[in-house]
Amino acid sequence: MLNYAHRGASAYRPENTLAAFDRAADLGAQYVELDVQRTADGVLVVLHDDTLLRTTNAASAFPDRPSWTVADFTVAELQTLDAGSWFDIRYGGEPIPTLAEVLDLLRRRDLGLLLEAKSPDKFPGIATQIADELLTQRWMFRAGAARLVVESFDADFIREFRTVLPRVTLGLLGSPEIAQLESWSRVADQINPHHLGLTQDYVDAIHEHGMTVNPWTADDPADIARLTALGVEGIITNTPDRI
Repeated sequence: MLNYAHRGASAYRPENTLAAFDRAADLGAQYVELDVQRTADGVLVVLHDDTLLRTTNAASAFPDRPSWTVADFTVAELQTLDAGSWFDIRYGGEPIPTLAEVLDLLRRRDLGLLLEAKSPDKFPGIATQIADELLTQRWMFRAGAARLVVESFDADFIREFRTVLPRVTLGLLGSPEIAQLESWSRVADQINPHHLGLTQDYVDAIHEHGMTVNPWTADDPADIARLTALGVEGIITNTPDRI
């Protein structure tokens, strides 16, 4: 059973921050799941929402901006923001990390990466840019070391990424119809659905087509036990200490 920490140990630290990823390692995670977007000046950063309003102080720090969309800010502007106080004042000043900064932390803590391309249709060329960034981390591609999975809800992105880095493990987020699994098995290695409503028949169908199943986001011990009984290969969770 693989233990994927959803946006890091996000039940205990502000999501998608270095603090959350570091804590995930302490709690036994083998991988961290994170979300990647691109700034106005072309830097890959780690943040879930399209806007900065929920998890940062952007509205007060930049009150005159016409919008608080991540893609409208430079990386220098983003890194002046407080991405921790919304969660707990103890994490005040926690910055939005760049993907490069997170990759360095994962190397130090010996963590694998489950990278979600967030709204890739908004960022032309992002598949190649993500691949180029990942290729700077040669440790992820060591022989026999399965340290990297790239996933998205966007089917076109998954197909494109298969051509950019053919040997990387790819996951399709969501629950395609069973009749579609055969065609997806020629592109994806994983089907990663929401854990609610996941059935034995669906898990078995995915396995019959040679793919693995890694549902999200299960934190309750009863849900974790149910998914384990279904035979999934991994669980994406906010509470990696419970897996």
